[in-house]
Amino acid sequence: MHTRDGNDPHDVFIYLFEPGEHLAPKDEHSPPSLILKGQVQATTVGENGMFVRPGQITVTDLLAPGKEALAIDPFAYDFLYFSEEQRHVRLRSNETLQGWMSMSRGDAADKPGAAAVDLVPFIILVDHGNRASLYHFAEIGYAGGLYLRFADHESGERPLRYVDLDVALGETRARLLRRHELFNDNSGFSRWQAEFELERKLTFAGIPDTWRLTQELYQRILSGSFPGFVPELGMEFQVYDYESHVFEVLGPPSEAGYISFIPQSDGKMTIKRKWFVENAELRKETIIGNQAIAFEDIERHVKTMTSGRTRRLSAFRRKRFDVHMESLKTGHIFGIYFDICRIVGDEQSVMSQCEVEYCRSRTLFDLSDVYEEFELIAAHAEAFLVEHGVSFERNLYSKLDFVRGHFLSRAA
Repeated sequence: MHTRDGNDPHDVFIYLFEPGEHLAPKDEHSPPSLILKGQVQATTVGENGMFVRPGQITVTDLLAPGKEALAIDPFAYDFLYFSEEQRHVRLRSNETLQGWMSMSRGDAADKPGAAAVDLVPFIILVDHGNRASLYHFAEIGYAGGLYLRFADHESGERPLRYVDLDVALGETRARLLRRHELFNDNSGFSRWQAEFELERKLTFAGIPDTWRLTQELYQRILSGSFPGFVPELGMEFQVYDYESHVFEVLGPPSEAGYISFIPQSDGKMTIKRKWFVENAELRKETIIGNQAIAFEDIERHVKTMTSGRTRRLSAFRRKRFDVHMESLKTGHIFGIYFDICRIVGDEQSVMSQCEVEYCRSRTLFDLSDVYEEFELIAAHAEAFLVEHGVSFERNLYSKLDFVRGHFLSRAA
């Protein structure tokens, strides 16, 4: 895929469809009702994804079926609706489009019974000059809209006309259909090394103001201060507070690690298990939720999960502040977590860390560069902590070390 350096703008073409008409039926090509031409900054376009921020697009041309590009006065276009400002721009966009569509059909814009335009921007084509990339709508949130690249197309002469753009969609439609099910909620995620966790631990000397750090980090990502990364829409900012009841698995080596039981608010149980003999950044892990296990039965249940010898350690309460970000280059999603862990019944025993973790990926292509981007995000996290004067040590100190240490100190 061709990309541009710096922050040069890209010409983009936004394909608008009537709701329900795109790929319906699947065995017929559905031409767009209208195509808008505008520009976006190169920093919001990646090899895997494209991120449309609020107020980013100004439409300069309008392309309709069977017509030359319509000469129009540029106008702001937005399809987001989460804030009052976004809703205002969206309403004005729709009013402007209603007028132009009525004019192109020869109707009166205020014709009685005329349907209001609220066309859906399913497809965006990014023009690279001698070729183009097509992106399909994937997710929407307060921070913007995410599109995923599904195909490239060798484009022809410039300027691109409606018919050229419709042909580009038609000729790449087969690939889109092969991947279309991945655009359903949660269906488009995959995971590198599905049963393994990749994380880096930065252990704090004390307990920093994690709430302030989390908010500042979140604002940095929203503002584009992490180049090439955007918030993971719907999961960008999270807070957890739960207890974890830990059983250490002492061996054999193939079984060693720990099993923890996390009570849910509905009375069920989440079970987390990690396999490792020594601490490492890459460890085998499984997490299974919604298990119908009573709290008083967890000691019996742990014996059904392993043939190894176990011992019950101190339980701890974990308060966790998460910020998630998604790579426009690869589709990998990473989290930066701020933890405060306290021993249940001994709240003076406390440990606080920052964790950087690979979470999952959202892409229509092969996974690549997981370690490279993991290192990049980890470097961003360390620089962020240094900038804020937070003292930390990069190490492998685990939650198991923390609760085991407390248990052994009490047993001594």
